[in-house]
Amino acid sequence: MTRFRQQLIEQVDVCLPHLPGPLEGMRIAHLTDLHITRRRRRHRRICAELARHPVDLMLLTGDYITDEGQEAIAVNLFERLCSAARVRCGIYGVFGNHDTDELHHHLNHLPIRWLKNSSCHVPGLPVEICGLDFTNFG
Repeated sequence: MTRFRQQLIEQVDVCLPHLPGPLEGMRIAHLTDLHITRRRRRHRRICAELARHPVDLMLLTGDYITDEGQEAIAVNLFERLCSAARVRCGIYGVFGNHDTDELHHHLNHLPIRWLKNSSCHVPGLPVEICGLDFTNFG
């Protein structure tokens, strides 16, 4: 029997002709729509990839869980992700429409800068990051 191994990490090279010099070669890890419902082998693979490949920024863009009651397993994965990741300039995130207030509360102890209709300068880079709240748009 042949097992299909889902590709979890995709490298994308973006060519921007007028990119400021300090941003040339910048590496960004973007995790989105994880919809964590239970422990999965792919979560270990994501942690392993983040540990293996240093990045400048990690961006998290919501829908970490699917339903209420899945917060604890999501928090556990985020603790492992933050521990494994080798991120030079920080981790930034927004919440999605599936993410609960309880999840927001339980992720606050992690080294993630949560943005909700706000922006911030990224230390060490000529970059401003903006996070918008679209959680009410089902």
